[in-house]
Amino acid sequence: MARAAEKGTEATGRPGDGGENKPGWLSRQWSVENIEALLEAVILALVVRFFLMEAYQIPTGSMEPTLRGNMFGEDNTRIHSGDRLLVNKLAYVAGDPQRFDVIVFKYPLNSDKNFIKRLVGLPGETLEIRRGDLWINGKPDRKPPLAQQAMWRSMHPKGLEDDQRQAWKAVSGEWALAPGRMTLNASPGRDAALVQFREEIYQGCPDLKLQGKVTWGDAGTSWVGVIQKDALEFVAQIRPGKSADGSWEASVAIKDMQRQGLVMDSVTQAWSHLPIGKPLSLLFSHADCRVEMSLEGNPPLSLDYDEKLWQEGSYPTSSIRTGFTAGKGELTGLSLLRDVYYIPPMDWDQAYRGSYKVEIPQDAYFVMGDNCTNSKDSRYWATTTVKIANGRSITGDRDNEVTGMAPHSSGRQPFMDCMGRTHWITHDNVVERTTEETPFIFRRQLVGRAFMIFWPAQRIRFIH
Repeated sequence: MARAAEKGTEATGRPGDGGENKPGWLSRQWSVENIEALLEAVILALVVRFFLMEAYQIPTGSMEPTLRGNMFGEDNTRIHSGDRLLVNKLAYVAGDPQRFDVIVFKYPLNSDKNFIKRLVGLPGETLEIRRGDLWINGKPDRKPPLAQQAMWRSMHPKGLEDDQRQAWKAVSGEWALAPGRMTLNASPGRDAALVQFREEIYQGCPDLKLQGKVTWGDAGTSWVGVIQKDALEFVAQIRPGKSADGSWEASVAIKDMQRQGLVMDSVTQAWSHLPIGKPLSLLFSHADCRVEMSLEGNPPLSLDYDEKLWQEGSYPTSSIRTGFTAGKGELTGLSLLRDVYYIPPMDWDQAYRGSYKVEIPQDAYFVMGDNCTNSKDSRYWATTTVKIANGRSITGDRDNEVTGMAPHSSGRQPFMDCMGRTHWITHDNVVERTTEETPFIFRRQLVGRAFMIFWPAQRIRFIH
């Protein structure tokens, strides 16, 4: 553009021109320069498209809530379109993929298709799914804070997020429940006055996060929160001004309710003095074998455990209760969120009871969708190899139609191989059919890392 500006200035300043020759040579110059600019733009776009960055649209809901797919109503009208995102194609040229990256890759069972999932298993690792969590090489794997934040989902019915009466019920004490707030007017003596999230809208997810504001009625009141998972209770408590310097005391404990509430581990921390009678922001969560709590800018208090603390084969249960002891208080704007609950590739009922274990080869990766109950990913991939009478073998996705061909079928049916080519096969020509699980993708199949949603406008954000 600087070159064009110099030529234009030189042309209009030629002495003796008088302007009579200006239109012809200027129009020719304008045409050449615009063609050059257009070619440069096309070349730049191709370079960006094939080597640097590419835009994709999400067609399905397998990555919700992180990425939103197309949604249609009962009459097939579009409710909203899938997110459009940008993919960095250079991300893995010089660096290695990291766990919890959202990646685009060539679908191993059909290289004509690109899939987008979250990378959860790295080369050479032993990956397990236990009680909805990921365990790597025998230890629980905890999501990075930004990835964890992206994967929390609201437990509240749509449109009723602020109506506490629809979400909570009083189990002890005299509570007044109203939209947006729950006020404790009287405690039952020294016992805790609690409200509990209603089971009928609970949805059965063990890992939970409670957030909102807490107001202490007086300095003698303590806040308490209890998350129950199977036979374990994770108990959090905040007591104002218990130290000599007026600082507050926060504590978290893990109790085994099968052993009369035996305290298995606990941690205590002093927090800075905070005002009584003022709403204070609270976070209380249990996710990936970690209990965490924070209050109004104080450093988080956390407690990790990495043991198998449940009975194999039992159905997972969860609940959450919160309230106060020995006084009055108010809870405002409470919301409950649930974490992704990974399930093994089993029968629906057994998937919640059992576990899953896989050894990942070198140079291979294991991926899953954030919406793991509605995602075709590494857990379910398998190939079918069809051997034809002429000695030729064709390998493709197990979900192809030919795998369901009845023995008496005589019609030709399509079978797509792993290169995306369609073959027409009749049952009489099939000599043998074998199936093999193929749960991995390899580095050569990686396209890039998804890093940003750029459309629709209200969903513009970086992807974690």
